[in-house]
Amino acid sequence: MYWKKTFDLNGNVTGREKTTDYTSVNTDSQYDYLGSSIPKVYGALTNTFKYRDFDFSFMLYYSLGGHLADHMYKESLILRQGFSISSDFIKNRWKQPGDETKSNVKGQALAMRAYCYFQLVQFYQQTYAIAKEKAGVPLRLSSSDAADLPRSTVSACYEQIVNDLITAKSLLGNFDRGEVKYYLNKDVVNGILARVYLVMNEWEKAKAVASEAFSNYSTLMTRDEWRSGFCHASYSEIMWGYYQTTESNMGDNGMFSFWYDWPESTGEPFYNFNNYFANSEYEALFEKTDDRYLFWHRKDAYTDKWAYSKFYDPGDGNAKSRGDYVLMRGSEMLLIMAECDAQLGNTTEALSYLNQLQKARNVKDLTTATAKNDLLESIYVERRKELLGEGGGGMLDYLRLQKPLVRTGDHFAAGMSSEVFPLASNDYRFIFQIPQREIQLNNSISESDQNPFSGQ
Repeated sequence: MYWKKTFDLNGNVTGREKTTDYTSVNTDSQYDYLGSSIPKVYGALTNTFKYRDFDFSFMLYYSLGGHLADHMYKESLILRQGFSISSDFIKNRWKQPGDETKSNVKGQALAMRAYCYFQLVQFYQQTYAIAKEKAGVPLRLSSSDAADLPRSTVSACYEQIVNDLITAKSLLGNFDRGEVKYYLNKDVVNGILARVYLVMNEWEKAKAVASEAFSNYSTLMTRDEWRSGFCHASYSEIMWGYYQTTESNMGDNGMFSFWYDWPESTGEPFYNFNNYFANSEYEALFEKTDDRYLFWHRKDAYTDKWAYSKFYDPGDGNAKSRGDYVLMRGSEMLLIMAECDAQLGNTTEALSYLNQLQKARNVKDLTTATAKNDLLESIYVERRKELLGEGGGGMLDYLRLQKPLVRTGDHFAAGMSSEVFPLASNDYRFIFQIPQREIQLNNSISESDQNPFSGQ
């Protein structure tokens, strides 16, 4: 919730009003001067007492006037060092009778905590299906928890994640975020739950929440929207996204700077990193008429490599490569629904969902397979094609599906080392090592708790 200035037709300030839309209060004209931080009067008193070999000294500092920002409150709203957001803010949010109407704040905090732990447990241990009783990450739920916490089991982590999301969903049931898509509402929570249940192989639950989310984001991106660079969080299919503004952007350090391949068709070709290319076998997965076919050859030393322009933000001439971040879409929910139905043996429904997405992307050779395993493989391939570079697939699919990483085609030689590839499924080289700083600062975690560097 923010205070927003109001203006008359002549641009004069007439007052202020509350708003939940941060984008309307992020310009200089909206900032309100509350006063100087310099005190009107300040000073100090100091003295020292000494008696034989004993001495005592003190200094008292005082100031009158001056405004201070409440950084304690600010820190309770942001990610802290460690594993999670401030749990005290979640625990102690409701203070007075009537504060229950602010449940959207607690709901979003719980959902964000669950999302953070979900990401952490996927990266720091093998997938749930085979690692339920293995060590996951420490679960810190309150600042009153001991300073040193051991790694909780993977199953305990997922139990906490699910509980947080279910509670968040109930708290956000009536929350209307308007057009502010970086807020987490009930649909976003359903989307996160769908991802979690998918990893847990809870097919019926995953389909139920994915279907509920998809019902509100079923208008899939058009050809023009899909080809516009994935830099617009406002499109109707986007469930969750982060708006970049001139005040909030990451400058040239954002995602779009790293993909930074602008084809000649833009009128201003520009090539960035020389290791971001698409494999020839990945390019071959797409029909040339597919809306997602954005492959092209650069006109430099890498003319034999495929560049791919899914992520592209030309900006306004002054702020290039600073587009919005797309975090979750309706298409992902549709693919989750297809996968769950296929796993449940409902192949007709699964094929219908898959074909719905393929038709929306102008695919001519639609999938026709109805045998369970063949249909599942087609769905997995479609996830690779549709969700490249987004949060719901990629390496995380390799982990949950326990697939080996096989590299063929025109990868650079360094990316096809026979000493590494093929990388066996569940190999710990997919999994992060525990940070050395965590081992140094957390007395409940030692070197013996470190993840293996490799092997299964």
